[in-house]
Amino acid sequence: MSRTTNSLRALALPIVLLAMTVSGCRTTRSTATKTDIASAVSEAEYVRQVSRLSTPDYRTLTASLVIEINPDTKDEMSSRARLKIVRGERLQISITPLAGIELFRVEVSRDSVKILDRMGKRYAAEPIAEIMKQIPAYLRNQYPYDFRYEHLEALLTNRLFMPGGDALDMDRFSQQRLILGYRLFRTQDNERMRFDFTTDTRARLTTTELISPFAELKWNYADFQTASGRPRPMLMAVEIDDVPKLEIQFNKVETDVPVEMHFPIPDNYKRITLKQLWRMISL
Repeated sequence: MSRTTNSLRALALPIVLLAMTVSGCRTTRSTATKTDIASAVSEAEYVRQVSRLSTPDYRTLTASLVIEINPDTKDEMSSRARLKIVRGERLQISITPLAGIELFRVEVSRDSVKILDRMGKRYAAEPIAEIMKQIPAYLRNQYPYDFRYEHLEALLTNRLFMPGGDALDMDRFSQQRLILGYRLFRTQDNERMRFDFTTDTRARLTTTELISPFAELKWNYADFQTASGRPRPMLMAVEIDDVPKLEIQFNKVETDVPVEMHFPIPDNYKRITLKQLWRMISL
């Protein structure tokens, strides 16, 4: 297999990794401005604003992306991509390094993950529950994280979320004031997994962190632009233990437009076993 083929395939794998072991990112913080709300409203009103910005305002969402893995390293690779989301149901990411030519497609739903590799003429379709069972015990101990589809969708749409995937409840977060008017909202699903969300002076979510005893996963949001009356980050960056792994640049975001979620599999494509899927991810 050529290095080019491996490189292009690698662009699809971080999305699968996100579906199994959600990651995070470095924080880029803007300074306070006259539009800051933290000092202009009550504590209760600030929390309500954070909750409002984390309440989905779309039924469907689409975006044009540029995905970059291993940024600022000799192994850096990038590609155009297309994101489609049907809220609360499923999302698809199509990797298109060549204009209009799809090489890979990844679909994550509430109960399954599908991968279509057009270069290798193969595909994988596995229930998330079965995938989680195949994770080695030592990794489960290091990353005691229970994946929920709701988490991945929230990460890609700049929202706080609950560990169990249920409806957002701000009363279940502890709060802490940080420097420059930032706030930390913290919750956890067990004694070994913590979820930290940092908001800025305008109640925008700037960082999501998933913290276990052995690893820290961050998802950072930057370059906010207002669209449909709501601030949306145009740049997301992912780090694992402070090492940059993935950057996603949003170029065009549209909400509530018609979305078709097809996943046709050609008859001549070979199905990948679960073991082969994990081998792909670990390349």
